[in-house]
Amino acid sequence: MGKGLKFFSYGLSLVIFCTFVYIYLSSPVYNGYVTHSHLKYGAVYVRRDEYGIPTIKGNKLRDAIFGLGYAQCQDRQWHMDFSRRFAQGRLSEIFGNKTLDMDIQQREFGLLSIVKSMKIDEETREHLQAFTDGVNECNINKKARSLEYLITRSEFQEWTIEDSVSILMQIQLFLAQDFPAELIREKIAKKYTSDVSVSSGIHWEQGHIPLETIMTEEDVKKMGLFENYNASSFNQQQAPKVAEDYIDKILQSGLSEYLDHQRGSNTWAIHGNHTNTGKPIVANDPHLFNQMPSFWYQVQLIYQNERNITISGSSTPGIPGIFSGITDYLAWGVTALSNDIADLYSEKLNDKNTQYFFDGKWRDLKYRNETIKIKGYPEYKLTVKETHHGPILSSQYKDSNLALCWVNRIHSLNSLTSMYRFYEATNLQQALEQLQDLQVNFGLSFATNDNHIGFFATGIIPLRNNPEKSAFIQDGTDRNNDWIGYLPKSQNPHLIDPERGFIVAANNKISPNSAKGFASVNMHPTARAQRIREMIEQYIKEGKKISVEDVKKMQYDAVDVYARQVAPYVINLYEKQKQQFQSVNETQKIDQMIIHLKNWTFSYEKELVGGTIFSTFYLKVGEKLFNKYSSDKKQRNEAVFYYHMEPFIMNQIIQWSEGKDQSSAWCDDSCCSEHQQKCVKLFFQAIKDTYNYLQRRLGQNIFEWQWQKVHEKQIPHISFKSLPYFSSILNKSYPASGNKRTVGAQAENFKESDLNSIFSANMRAVYSLDRNDKSFYVIDTGISESVLSTHYSDQLKLYQQGEYVEIKRDLNKLKENNKDMLLLIYDPKLGKKSKEQKSNDAPKQDTNSQTETSHKQNKKQKSEIKTDM
Repeated sequence: MGKGLKFFSYGLSLVIFCTFVYIYLSSPVYNGYVTHSHLKYGAVYVRRDEYGIPTIKGNKLRDAIFGLGYAQCQDRQWHMDFSRRFAQGRLSEIFGNKTLDMDIQQREFGLLSIVKSMKIDEETREHLQAFTDGVNECNINKKARSLEYLITRSEFQEWTIEDSVSILMQIQLFLAQDFPAELIREKIAKKYTSDVSVSSGIHWEQGHIPLETIMTEEDVKKMGLFENYNASSFNQQQAPKVAEDYIDKILQSGLSEYLDHQRGSNTWAIHGNHTNTGKPIVANDPHLFNQMPSFWYQVQLIYQNERNITISGSSTPGIPGIFSGITDYLAWGVTALSNDIADLYSEKLNDKNTQYFFDGKWRDLKYRNETIKIKGYPEYKLTVKETHHGPILSSQYKDSNLALCWVNRIHSLNSLTSMYRFYEATNLQQALEQLQDLQVNFGLSFATNDNHIGFFATGIIPLRNNPEKSAFIQDGTDRNNDWIGYLPKSQNPHLIDPERGFIVAANNKISPNSAKGFASVNMHPTARAQRIREMIEQYIKEGKKISVEDVKKMQYDAVDVYARQVAPYVINLYEKQKQQFQSVNETQKIDQMIIHLKNWTFSYEKELVGGTIFSTFYLKVGEKLFNKYSSDKKQRNEAVFYYHMEPFIMNQIIQWSEGKDQSSAWCDDSCCSEHQQKCVKLFFQAIKDTYNYLQRRLGQNIFEWQWQKVHEKQIPHISFKSLPYFSSILNKSYPASGNKRTVGAQAENFKESDLNSIFSANMRAVYSLDRNDKSFYVIDTGISESVLSTHYSDQLKLYQQGEYVEIKRDLNKLKENNKDMLLLIYDPKLGKKSKEQKSNDAPKQDTNSQTETSHKQNKKQKSEIKTDM
């Protein structure tokens, strides 16, 4: 037995050693030069700073994008591969049948089918091809595949234009946050009433929580976007009947992953009148799933287009664009716009499932056949039924009849070209013209060095007869429920130079409902937007000019303004009725906990106790609400915590404290009579549960109940978070300040009744438009996906300590300080070989002339290298 154990130990050590050797061999080469086969891109320089962040210099934008494809593939090949497979429903090819449900769902959405039929303008196609060529050239030059390919015994398949566009479409689909919530609203309406569903879901302005909007009504009028909004009445009880078990099956199939889950961002722009340099400052911190490697990839592109252009910022692997960044003229940041760009329709199908009924007539269904390859199993054949609205979801179920209508079923793409031209803008009008053509639904805040600040709601905004009705599943047989067009691009919500001198966009409602297109209907407020506004206004009130360092501190702010508003009501209700609902012994213990809540500053700093108590209480209240919704706690938590119901819950606590709604339907308790205070009883049960839970977990000393004891930022690997022997290396975690409502966002995993952070600000950036000032960014992991790379998590400590990486935009300083430099140089021999392989049937050319041209090009590159080194 001893020898066997010893042999096993040696064998395991050998496997681990060989694995690390393999990982080392798969690490990218950052120094020297490599040759490529594409004459048109010429020489491209990839410099790296101390964090491995690349600065890519090419003669043209196309050449720099070729280098971007190469660099991203060096650092994130698996990440890119995983992203395209997820978008296209192809994960089962490498993971087997455990990802089949996910693939079925993605095939039903049909992103790849949409992409393949898209009309892509020539300029966009040229740049997508340059990126694709860069990725594939890098793959050819790799010595060994990354660890993930070794584990899955798979190979990287050649990158295509469609792969990049698929990832872009997937991002857009994630931004269509409202359609999964329609299922939850529908179920609440069935279990309770439509009034409950409406008041808990879309009529935020009826609550006590402040309605924080990006644009005020005065802003809307100033921009010429005002239009009276008259809400049309509707009775959800008359809506189409959708089987409840079908709704449950769709939610359980993985569609719940498309619920908001705190996906969002903060971005704000401050006019130079309020800054210490006299020039604007832009801040941005997008919030997404925590993951290793990061969703974000920092980069700097340098090229010429009648002038020298430098673009610095953050892209995402697989897409040749920078979503948040700075140029010499402007800086910008993005948030999820959170408007309603997708609807679910209940279709009436005939008995044979071959036709659907619309506008008084039967129409033929369209069919799309999909074949899903599954590693180790036979192929799965899927037939997706489609109406003019879109694909029918979960069509494998008997009663399936819900079709998804989504703005990006429009088969054209010019977003990337508009993005590139936006980067190159030299005046405000040019920038605005390009923003109108962006098709991804972002809330984009920006500023210029000639002291303009602005906000633009980009993307396609559908027009509806009744926007409020679109918050629910609609009758697909009625033409009046179809979209009636799209808002003209020039009328998309936008704001330029408001008198207050700043703009805050943090996934909050764009404007009051009275704006053209009514895009704000069904949108919600956010605590983060309120807090950012407060901090900026405090500086202005005190006459202090705001600096880049001040904005950095704002990004890590941990004050919860909703807790600040609601906690006093919690204390008040407890003090008023504790004798009625608690024993003397319980009161003596819980009083000590309430004292800590009274002394709390409403900050979620990791060393403080008050946040632990308040968040645990909020979790326990939420778990007890809407018992009739589902007997399954996870499903109930999903509805309560992941569907913008937060202002409703907070408002209910205020109402109970004020003696209102104390026996509401959602506080149903079989032990209470109709006249008893059901909600107050629920409140005290949650108070007791809070105390008992924290005492069991953290002990009797309440001073030890620090937020950091229950709240870690957890950063799991995107594919292998549970891999034996490697999980502690692949995954990262640390105690963190903040929660889902703080500007320094660290969102709790309430679905699993867990207070650890699973969503957060994965990238933070502060851009100054003063050329003599500094700009900064940081991501929460590192630039590389290779676990042995020094850049796997080298920015994590910076992020954890509130520090940043300076964006070095001066090329001369970059040359002095760059740690590594890789030159991508065209090799005529490779070019000739590549052409022969790709097109043996092409017309014959003058070989001597072609060779002479190639040698001249190579000589020119070498000359350029000497002058640029």
